[in-house]
Amino acid sequence: MQSASITVCIEKDTAHLAVKGRGTFDNSEAIRSFCMMAIEGVAKKIDINMLECSGMDSTFMGILTMLSRMGSMKSCPVELSNVNEANKKNFTSLGISQILNFTNTSTQQMSMHTLHKPKMSEDEKHKNILDAHQELIDANDANRPVFQDIITYLKENQS
Repeated sequence: MQSASITVCIEKDTAHLAVKGRGTFDNSEAIRSFCMMAIEGVAKKIDINMLECSGMDSTFMGILTMLSRMGSMKSCPVELSNVNEANKKNFTSLGISQILNFTNTSTQQMSMHTLHKPKMSEDEKHKNILDAHQELIDANDANRPVFQDIITYLKENQS
């Protein structure tokens, strides 16, 4: 299944992202990089519009959790707007919905551009996946039995 296309812009002091399609490990690093740049830069808020997000894998959910926690620490809240019920159910099933800030906002027409995936080595991809799954465990220890095998595998297969 093809990964989502992600569009972004920064307007005033808000970083806007829109996810169209399925959020996966394949585009999670691009989102993390853009949002970390925004958190460390001028943004006072990050709005991730999930209206057209058809689904997510665990790496994508882990990155969103990581960004939400990091944004809270840096006084730059991350809002997930227009999340459909199926995606909310996925967050709830991992026990992380209470960490996330869900909103329903009207979709504005903004001039946004496509966020391109950074070129990453296999080791960098593994680290991204490892970080995301570790975040899901850190956010809710009940996720340990679900993701520990993935973490163990990735750690054992790092260069």
